[in-house]
Order: sequence, then C-alpha cells, then structure tokens
Amino acid sequence: MALLLSRAEAMRKCGNCGPNPVPYPLSTGPDCGDPWYKIRCTAGTLWFDALAGSSYAIKSIDPSTRRIITRPPTLAPKTCVSTDFRSEGMHLNETLPFSVASGNAIFLFNCTAHAPSMNCSASSACHSYIKEHADFGACGSAGSCCEYRSGGARKEFAIRLHGGECAAYAGFVDLNGTAATVGKRWPESGVGIEWVAPQEPVCKETMDCKELLNSKCGVGPSGGVHRCFCNAGFAWDPINGWCQPQTQTNSMAIIFFFFLSIVYILQFKDILFK
Repeated sequence: MALLLSRAEAMRKCGNCGPNPVPYPLSTGPDCGDPWYKIRCTAGTLWFDALAGSSYAIKSIDPSTRRIITRPPTLAPKTCVSTDFRSEGMHLNETLPFSVASGNAIFLFNCTAHAPSMNCSASSACHSYIKEHADFGACGSAGSCCEYRSGGARKEFAIRLHGGECAAYAGFVDLNGTAATVGKRWPESGVGIEWVAPQEPVCKETMDCKELLNSKCGVGPSGGVHRCFCNAGFAWDPINGWCQPQTQTNSMAIIFFFFLSIVYILQFKDILFK
C-alpha cells in the first residue's frame, strides 16, 4: 500500500542514499522525513551519529520493527581497545527518539570490573568468540570478557566503555546462543538501535500540513504543540507517514473475500451448475 502513496498524500520520504532506501520517519536532510529522526548520508553510505563525535555505519533498516542495525567499531591495531574508546563506547542522545534495542547480545572485552548482572564466567560465549576471531586475538590475554543482553524494564541509551572497567566490545542482534557451538557459524556483528513511532508532524498554520492529505493543523485533546492531525475518518500511520482511511481494512477484507468467492465458483462451477 505504501508504494501507492503519492507525495501529495504522505509526508515526504527521503531519497535513497546510494543503493540504500531511507524509510520514513528517518531523515537525511531538512526537507524530507522527520527532523527528529536524523541520520547521515555520506558518499552512498548511511551513518548513525552518536554523542562525543562517534559515528556508526548503518547495515540495514527495518521500518516495520522500527530498528536500525549498525556496525560496531573495530579494534585499534594489535590491541583489545575499541576505536570508539575515546567516547567511552556508544552513547545516544536521550532527548532524541532513539535507544539501544532490546535483545542485543553484547560482549565486553579487556575488563577489570563489571556489573553483577553480566556473565563473566568461563561458560560465557565471549571466550569462544575470541578464539575463533583472529582480530580479537589480543583480547585473550587482556583482562576478562563478559556478556549481557540489552533491554529490560528501562530504556538503554549506551554501550559503555570506561577506563579501568572494559575497553572493547562486539554486538550481535538476536543471537540465539548456538553460535559458540562447534560447527556453527557466528552471525555478522551488529548493534540494534530502535526508534519511537513518530507523532504527527508539527505545524504552525494550515499551509504546513499541505503535504499530508486529509489533515489539518491543530492542538490535540491533551494540549501541547500544534500538529497536523488527521481528519475524522482517517488515522495517522507512523510507518508510512500518511493519514490512512479507517475503513481501508474493512474494504480490503471485502475485496479479498469477493476474490476468494470468484475463485471458488470458477473451481467448482461444474458441480455447482449441473
């Protein structure tokens, strides 16, 4: 359905960054997407900029789960120190709608201290990872390694590295625990970042809502800032950035069952019309 939307109906989606699509609400410029969901396009590669000057290349984006997968930092040559150690790891701006996604398996290396919730025992899969990855070989003799899962009751906005605690890390999205088994291949490393579903676009006057068909500028029931709220009979679709007809689901169901009825009649017409 999203492919059928014209720019006159939906908020303006950003163009591709090289071969990489940029789904709404992510924004690579001031005239597309939602400016609160800013990412960067440089020479055909998408980047996620975090605090303290650290940046992470984006591997993939899934708008249906509102998740970005970034490439974790590499290690400085012949060390067990991540290249983002100067920024003490990945730190997200807590005033923006991004957070570290739940379900990331994080391996920490070169640790001298750790939180009680981390698994730093000999059974941790981080030991197998060091043995099977030559680029992490220096971590075998540098402190201990630990692992933990991101997520929980509170949102997380950082993968922290501190001097005197841990100096390097690797991340895996939805690691199922079988990677360390002999004969199993490790998945490609990555860190999942998720975003909060966007609200309706902010506006000051009616003309600000001209790109969002079937909406008008106003204040919601609870007050607050002016936004382009969808008219009666329409509902805001935060994935595609448009006002979706509320009767669309019922209409599609009617069409579907009508189609099935035609197929049934054609298939059994000899029996039905004897």
